[in-house]
Amino acid sequence: MGINQLYYRCLFLCVCLGASVHIASGQKHEFGNRFEGSYQNQANTDLDIIGVLRSPILFNSPSTLSVKFFLPATGLATAKVLVEAQEITQSRNYFMQSKSFPVRTTEWNAFSPWPTTDVIDTLGVAPQNLAVTTSYIDQSGTRVYLPADVNIGVAHPLNTYIIQFRTAWSIHSLDEKLTASDGTSIPLKTIECSADPSCVLYDAGTSHAMSLDMSNQPDGFYNLQLIGHVPNKFSPVHATVTFYHRKA
Repeated sequence: MGINQLYYRCLFLCVCLGASVHIASGQKHEFGNRFEGSYQNQANTDLDIIGVLRSPILFNSPSTLSVKFFLPATGLATAKVLVEAQEITQSRNYFMQSKSFPVRTTEWNAFSPWPTTDVIDTLGVAPQNLAVTTSYIDQSGTRVYLPADVNIGVAHPLNTYIIQFRTAWSIHSLDEKLTASDGTSIPLKTIECSADPSCVLYDAGTSHAMSLDMSNQPDGFYNLQLIGHVPNKFSPVHATVTFYHRKA
């Protein structure tokens, strides 16, 4: 094979495998119960859910973190729960993804240990810049979020959840619609930029958080719809968060 042929074959492979080469060039470390490191995380959707929490993340470094969550009856023989973490505002491209770990349905569970000394402290990721999701895929293929309490050993779950999201579009207003599994609709507010119809509430490429008070709601599955209205765009952007509420 000539040099020119070899060059173009290598170039072709690099283009085809660009995503894999890109990820491999990051700093991905394997630990006993997780993968953790840094890589450029691109949004997958118009509205990307990056965190579902039931308490603020607070810790001093160094610490060993624990992610506590309630796992309902799933209807699956084995529920594979995935814990993921990333930055709210990306500056270090931090990420963490759990390996498979044992869980029990209809009980509180914990993912641990997650020592900050391994990656978080080295990269300088602040606790207030962390977004965490805990979830599993149900029998219908829907991702079900389990609001997480990230702590350093003493659980302090709340009934007001924090939903963290990233938008790929500039959004003028955001409708929030909450529905229980029996079809009951729980009214929520609409957040909007009130200056004029084309003003922007959330800029494209930014991350934000909303609170969801579930204090008066019974335990069970819920769907939260986020509907973002984009100036000068006919169709809105959507995200649906299916989650299980368990009172603290």
